[in-house]
Amino acid sequence: MIDCFTFFSQAQEDRLRERIPQESYYNNFIALAKRIAPDGECVSVVGLTSLIRGAKVKLAITRKQKDIAPVTKIMAPPEQTRLVRVTGRLLLADA
Repeated sequence: MIDCFTFFSQAQEDRLRERIPQESYYNNFIALAKRIAPDGECVSVVGLTSLIRGAKVKLAITRKQKDIAPVTKIMAPPEQTRLVRVTGRLLLADA
C-alpha cells in the first residue's frame, strides 16, 4: 500500500499500473487516493506512517487533488455503447 501511495504521490502511473494491473482496481485506487490527497488550500500535505518489518516508513503526499486527472479520463473507452429504453412505473418513488 505504501508503495502504491508512493507511486501515486510521485505521479508514476506506469509503475502504479504494474502494481495494480486490473483496470477497475486501478481506477478505484486513484479515486480513493485523490480523496485522501491534499486539496492545496486547507491541507498542503498528507502523511502516512507504517511499520514494515519493524522499521518505520513515512510518506508525505504532496500531490494536489487538482493535479490528478479524473478517473473518467483514465478509464479505457467502452468497446461498444448501446442505448436502452426502459418503460414502467417506479412504485417506490410514489410511496
